[in-house]
Amino acid sequence: MRVLIVLLSLSLALAACTKKSEEAPPTPSPDQAAAAPAKVPDAPPAPPPPAVKHHTCDKLVPQALRDKLLAGATITEKQSANAKSVNCKVSGGAVGGDVDMMFMCDDLMSSKEVIDETLKQFQQVKALKYEPLPGLGKAAVQAGDLQVVFWDDDTNCQVTLTGVMIKIKLLDVAKELVAAINPAAIQ
Repeated sequence: MRVLIVLLSLSLALAACTKKSEEAPPTPSPDQAAAAPAKVPDAPPAPPPPAVKHHTCDKLVPQALRDKLLAGATITEKQSANAKSVNCKVSGGAVGGDVDMMFMCDDLMSSKEVIDETLKQFQQVKALKYEPLPGLGKAAVQAGDLQVVFWDDDTNCQVTLTGVMIKIKLLDVAKELVAAINPAAIQ
């Protein structure tokens, strides 16, 4: 009887080992083990990119200026893809025709080297005569009644005003803008 119990125990142990080996996946050969890539744990999701802050015409062209010189005009905003510039197209009302106000706010654009080089380029333009405008921002030039370009004192913005068939003076608008643009307006 003892022999029978031992044989039965051995049979059960052997059956358990056989069943366990059937459930386990086959052991890969050394060639298969080298070829199979190790499972890499999932990387945590990447954080979202920081939100791009665009400058807006509402902040850069204050209501007081709109009421004073641009009454009844409509403003259409066009953002650049890189968030460094915005074009505010002002049409109709007291303006008459169209005025494009291009605000480029970037540290590179407001560097002394870039300002000096840009002023030098304006002096070389033969089709339009650009005159310096002392006392307007860091630097400024005007081409008759067609264009005023200035670099703001308080910010890193270069502003270009271009008007066609307009009833207002761009220089008046530029003076109002240079007084109104501040760090809060471009944040």
